[in-house]
Amino acid sequence: TGDIFPTSLARLIIWGAEIKKINLPSININAEINTAEDRRRIAQTISRNLKTQPLAVVSDLYNELLHSIPSDDFSLLYNMHDTLKPMSWEEVKELHENYDCTIGAHCIDHLCCHENQNTNVVRDQITQSKVIIEKKLNTPCLYFAYPNGNYTKSSNQYVLNAGFEMGVSTKPTRIEKANSMAAIPRICLPSNVNIAKIKLNINPR
Repeated sequence: TGDIFPTSLARLIIWGAEIKKINLPSININAEINTAEDRRRIAQTISRNLKTQPLAVVSDLYNELLHSIPSDDFSLLYNMHDTLKPMSWEEVKELHENYDCTIGAHCIDHLCCHENQNTNVVRDQITQSKVIIEKKLNTPCLYFAYPNGNYTKSSNQYVLNAGFEMGVSTKPTRIEKANSMAAIPRICLPSNVNIAKIKLNINPR
């Protein structure tokens, strides 16, 4: 859709807008923000809820955050931090057609596939993300990465049923024969090359 991701929106509003009060009925927050500690605590609470609540609650919270500042202020702030903007389909197509990039799926709405989600919603998010990418790029979409690394036995099965060859998590453990192809471990690497080398030597244990 081109919409900013929920966690990015939360950071933009809480840290970027420097608001002094926030009202988020969906997660029972109505608080003053007077100190950096207040801001940090509220930001953590919002982030935790975005990653653990069902999609319906996340959608309500997203809209509450979006409307917590005037739309003109949001547009100005968003354009100041354009690295938070998702890629457009034109940019994805350019990566696919002109560079050696494999495009994989990540749900439709960056849905965290945890136990609190409705299983039908998880199934549709996984399955339809594949369908949309294949239609947009006219090529098979064979790989799936779980948003936030969350997965369940059901989501693993949906990944396989959808026709993905592999799904990847964010668990930094050794790949073993017993691993399901729907949830292969992987190490998240930092941009600093030296730190990346250290992580690769330490992990997986």
